[in-house]
Amino acid sequence: IQTQSKIIKELSVLKVTLAKRIFSKKFKLKDDNGKDFPEWQKKKLGEIGTITTGSSNREDSILNGEYTFFDRSQDVRTSNRFLFDKEAVIVPGEGQEFIPKYFTGKFDLHQRTYAVFDFIGINGKYLYYHLLNDDKHLQSQAVGSTVKSLRLPMFKTMPISLPSIPEQTKIVNFLSSLDSKINIETQFLHKLEEQKKYFLHQMFV
Repeated sequence: IQTQSKIIKELSVLKVTLAKRIFSKKFKLKDDNGKDFPEWQKKKLGEIGTITTGSSNREDSILNGEYTFFDRSQDVRTSNRFLFDKEAVIVPGEGQEFIPKYFTGKFDLHQRTYAVFDFIGINGKYLYYHLLNDDKHLQSQAVGSTVKSLRLPMFKTMPISLPSIPEQTKIVNFLSSLDSKINIETQFLHKLEEQKKYFLHQMFV
C-alpha cells in the first residue's frame, strides 16, 4: 500500500510538472509530421464561451438524485432537476480554492458557481486543463477577506493561451492519458486497502 501510494504521488507530481511546462511553452508537442504547431493566440475567457451561474441553493441538493449538482465544495452531490445539458467546465465562485471540474451531460448548478460552455474555437477539456494549471490567477483576482469570491467581470477577462485546435487535442490526449494512469493506479490502491481490511477482519474474528 505504501509503494502504491508513492506511485500515485509521483505520477500526480509528474502530471502537474508536465502541465506547467506545456502551458508555459517550455515543453512543446509536435504535429503528426514532427513539425512545430502555429504560435499560440491570447484570448479572454469571455470571448471563447458563455459564462453563467446557476440558480440553485445547497438545500436543493440531495444524496441520491438523478443529476449531478455542482457547488463550491469538492464532494459530489446530486439533484432531482437539471438546469443545463452541456459540455461544461465548472468553477466554484467562492472559497479558498477555485478547482475546476469538467462535465458533459445534464447538471444542476449553485447560484454562486460558474459554468463555461458553448465553446468557440477551444476544446472544452483543454480549457479545463488550462484553468486547472492557472489556479493562481483566479486566486489573485478573487476578492474578500474571509471567503474569497470571483466576480463575473474578472472571470470574463481571464487571459487564455490558445493553441490551434489540433495542438489543443494533442495536449488533451497527453494529459488525459496521465489522468487515466493515475485513476488505474488509484483503483488498484483501493483494492489493496480492501484486502488489508479483509485480512485484518479474518485475523480478529
